[in-house]
Amino acid sequence: MLSGVIEERKNVRILTIEDEDLLREYVCDYLEDIGFVTLQADNGRRGLELIRSETPDLVLTDLRMPEMNGLDVLAAMQKEFPEMPVVVISGTGTLNDVVQTMKLGAWDYILKPIHDYSILELSVKRVLERKHLLEENKRYRKHLEDEVAIRTQDLVKSNLKFKTLFNLAADAIIIHDPQGNIIDTNQKAIQYSGRKQEQILKSTIFDLFTESEQDVLRKYLIDLKQGKHILFESSLKSGDSAVIPVEVSASLITMDQAPQILAVARNITERKKAEEERRELEKQIVAAQKMELLGLLASGVAHDFNNVLSALTGYTVILRSKMQQGSAEEEYLKKINDIIAMGQNMARRITTFVRKGKDELKMVDLHKVLCDTESMLLPICRKINIELQLQAADYHVVGDETQLQNIFLNLGINARDAMPQGGTLRFTTANIAGSNGKNTGEICVEVHDTGIGMDQQTLAKIFDPFFSTKDGVKGTGLGLTSVLYCIKNLHGKIDVQSTPGKGTSFQIRFPLHGELSN
Repeated sequence: MLSGVIEERKNVRILTIEDEDLLREYVCDYLEDIGFVTLQADNGRRGLELIRSETPDLVLTDLRMPEMNGLDVLAAMQKEFPEMPVVVISGTGTLNDVVQTMKLGAWDYILKPIHDYSILELSVKRVLERKHLLEENKRYRKHLEDEVAIRTQDLVKSNLKFKTLFNLAADAIIIHDPQGNIIDTNQKAIQYSGRKQEQILKSTIFDLFTESEQDVLRKYLIDLKQGKHILFESSLKSGDSAVIPVEVSASLITMDQAPQILAVARNITERKKAEEERRELEKQIVAAQKMELLGLLASGVAHDFNNVLSALTGYTVILRSKMQQGSAEEEYLKKINDIIAMGQNMARRITTFVRKGKDELKMVDLHKVLCDTESMLLPICRKINIELQLQAADYHVVGDETQLQNIFLNLGINARDAMPQGGTLRFTTANIAGSNGKNTGEICVEVHDTGIGMDQQTLAKIFDPFFSTKDGVKGTGLGLTSVLYCIKNLHGKIDVQSTPGKGTSFQIRFPLHGELSN
């Protein structure tokens, strides 16, 4: 089997475009060892010349090269050799480079340095298989179109054979004269239109398509009369006012010694959905880029904020030295130091998140965190009645105290803003029991308010970055995004229920300390 694979690869030529001689030689040696024929170019310009002269089966290219970079090579190939597969091997690895290369037609992207060359072999194998499938599909479709055109002319005199092929086709087939009068249709066309065949045969091609397509159809009829083959996308009217997106392939043929038009309409609903999903993915990539920039900005702000807190710490030390031990002011000074420490922990966590580091998690008393949160909320929630119902018997979790406090402070402040005329904010804890009555090893914290509540449309967006129901002065739209990040970082889950006019409840579940350790 292995010898057979190597024998097949002898006919596959792979061009490697890389300005680093050692890496280029090594890649080519590796590919030759596994049976491929290789070509080499030390820059983009020379690589493009070899592509034009040698027409390789696959191109491996770097991005950053002298004379002509990899992006320019991709752009040129997209115009001249759109079906030739290209795999980018680059050490940059930025999201922007990946997006650009994919937009310019790259089939795969491999990061340098390549530590495991089996990854390269897998990528080459996968790309060549995809190329083979696309070529087979293209040949099959061309063959199918040719067969339909030939057999439509040959089998028109043999009605039974013609109808068998005609009606078994997966696409809608419509035959009409140069003026648009329908002569015949297959079963798929009848199914798409939602009409009876007798009604269709009394119609014109214009009756099957939407009003907005009429001018386009008239133009294509003129082109068809001139012997041109046309391919276009349109909208086919279906039953119950529905519309089916189709790709129409049409050409002029001769049947019964008369010019007629054969139109094949393929349902492209699934393709349209895939294109919409791709556009949505591109939007998500743009959002990710924005979040990356925001992370860099947040890192800088966190650094400056930490400097300010350090200065405050210095002044508290001076104040403590001038204050009598045991005085009432000393307690306030301790609270100031606690708040400074909390701010420094938040700055550290922002920096850790931006640098993709790991937070230091330890055993935390969740009830103590909630009591501290209540103390911080009381001065800013004077109209709100804050209740603590700490009913859990086991309340120690693995986590980070600052992140947990961030979760409950954000939810508490949001609840306060949802109750401008006052109300009740309640924090409840309970251990979760399974169906057998035993503890599941989790604790649930419910944060409930009696505020204005949210509708389902708002609920669907509350964790999206930058989404806010507050004005730009009061909210940034990042509070609940950071809450979700912290909960996932601590292996937790969150659920929310809300009714307009009746309030909102957040249920947060964390694994207990012993359970997560196991």
